[in-house]
Amino acid sequence: QLASDTNRGGVTCETVGVPMRDGTMLSTDVYKPALTGRYPVILLRTPYGLRLGQGCFAAGLGEGMAFWARHGYVGVAQDSRGTFRSEGVFRPIIQEQNDGYDAIEWAADQPWSNGKVAMTGSSYMGVTQWQAALKTPPHLVAIAPGQTATDYHDHWTYVNGVFDLWFGQSWVLAFFSPDAYRRNQIAQGIDPESARRNSDAYLVEGEQLISRDWISQVPLADLPDFRTLAPYYYEWLEHPNYDEFWAEVDVESQWDKVNVPALITGAWGDLFHIGSIRSFQGMQTQSSSEASRKGTMLVMTGGGGHGREGVLSFGNVGDQNIRELQLRFYDYHLKGIRNGLD
Repeated sequence: QLASDTNRGGVTCETVGVPMRDGTMLSTDVYKPALTGRYPVILLRTPYGLRLGQGCFAAGLGEGMAFWARHGYVGVAQDSRGTFRSEGVFRPIIQEQNDGYDAIEWAADQPWSNGKVAMTGSSYMGVTQWQAALKTPPHLVAIAPGQTATDYHDHWTYVNGVFDLWFGQSWVLAFFSPDAYRRNQIAQGIDPESARRNSDAYLVEGEQLISRDWISQVPLADLPDFRTLAPYYYEWLEHPNYDEFWAEVDVESQWDKVNVPALITGAWGDLFHIGSIRSFQGMQTQSSSEASRKGTMLVMTGGGGHGREGVLSFGNVGDQNIRELQLRFYDYHLKGIRNGLD
């Protein structure tokens, strides 16, 4: 146990280090109901930072994980390898297969777990679900990926064969390189607070460079700014065509490895809406079990951009929040509650 931040509204939280198969420790927050017992687990894995210098119940992901604990689950939230409080070197997408498997099996083996694990999360947190599912962890029961994709060459890094320059550069700049900058500074002996301020300044400068200089940089691989902080950016450029590099993480060519049902949520205004639809089609026709084919559902909301699925509107039938729908999905698959999803 690394830290604890108990008790908020009947939910306790502790931070632990979880070992991966190579010994790398990933920082993990565990949210448990007040009553001691064995519960099904809802796992979220993210590279975007659960929190820095804040308690377990910080706004955003912390409150979201506490929601599951208040409804009879243990919520487990983990910083991806090489990000924020976790050890290791970050290499997007490809690292999430083995790490996801190890996190699921660790959670299933804990004294507060009944051995049934589901996953949750949108965007890259949907990627971590699909990648883990490719490894067919024996204790994974269901996933609920939102606003994400399953082919990371087409309609993620490239679009119809053309490198998505805006997406690639802005994604790395906004979400990954500032944390890498901070980690590098700390490794050089700079105190954490100064490293954080320097990282913030780096981001401000980068936001100016991306529209002023980077957009016109050719050849694309000559852009120097990510060489130290995000070497994987250049891996993407080195593989413009669909090849073994992309095939290793492509879920759409490996549906037969996925054997659990998925609640797939998306929005027509989301940049990954095509991925949401293709995921549903692939799961219904090619996934490896009857439970995964029949139990997979797709819900698309009418509006909202990325990260804003919001409320489902069914006209005069009523409205339903996405999280409430996910709760019904988990209750059905992890607790056996007959609630109409069959």
